[in-house]
Amino acid sequence: MKSSDILLDIEALTHGKAACNISHYGIIRMIGNEAVDFLQRISTNDFSKFSALSILPTLLITEKGRMVDRVIVLQKNGVVILITSPKAAQAVIAWLNKFIIMEDLLLEDRTGTIPAWMTFENSVSSILLDNDEDYFIKNGYRVISNESFEYYRISIGLPAYQKELTESYNPLELNLWKDISFTKGCYVGQEVIARIDAQKKIQRRLCCFQSEVLLDPNVQYIVTADNEDVGKITSNCEEIRSTNNSIGLVIVKNKYALVGTELFIKDSTNKITITKIFEAAI
Repeated sequence: MKSSDILLDIEALTHGKAACNISHYGIIRMIGNEAVDFLQRISTNDFSKFSALSILPTLLITEKGRMVDRVIVLQKNGVVILITSPKAAQAVIAWLNKFIIMEDLLLEDRTGTIPAWMTFENSVSSILLDNDEDYFIKNGYRVISNESFEYYRISIGLPAYQKELTESYNPLELNLWKDISFTKGCYVGQEVIARIDAQKKIQRRLCCFQSEVLLDPNVQYIVTADNEDVGKITSNCEEIRSTNNSIGLVIVKNKYALVGTELFIKDSTNKITITKIFEAAI
């Protein structure tokens, strides 16, 4: 795909109207009257005011406060729908089923059977189901590619499944504060997250970087400084505004999470430079 086309896609994502086909994401129907109460009990966000018109992201985390997935919750025809990360539906169902005991609740994997789109209007995102590409074109949306969305995702620090969203990290390290309620009470992993927050013990930060060479997007490189491993590159893609280098996401120890910090890719002389730190303004 041409860099000029990606730039037009990015412009639509941030300042216009854009639509991205996410039908390859996981789709789970939560059948039963207790779906919303169940999500309130086991996930991080507050569902006390969830309604038929709501679209609410929430996090599923382990008892140790580590990531399982970030899901988006909405309703369709009175049934609660979970939009999971790509290739995550079965793992999410298996994790949820551990906590279904007496609830009136059945989980149904509908991945690949329901057209799903993520839309953006002046960078504000939403989810629409059961529409096709013609609908969005007719309504003034620019239909963007997965390649463009990956570049956009990295540039805004949005974690992805099996890259940043793994059990190696907790949600505060990934700057997912907005998906967590600190007032609603208990959920799975709540005590760990509350303790990390209260004691200010976030050990690592999610950062954006630029490399001096083109990196392999399928490799998660270790980065070093002062003769020690200090972090890991979790995502990267080609930088479209220049040639022969990459931008990406790296999770590094706090000491090195500073704009302008140069880190070495392990076992090489190639360097990356931190360009942005993703942290909540709290």
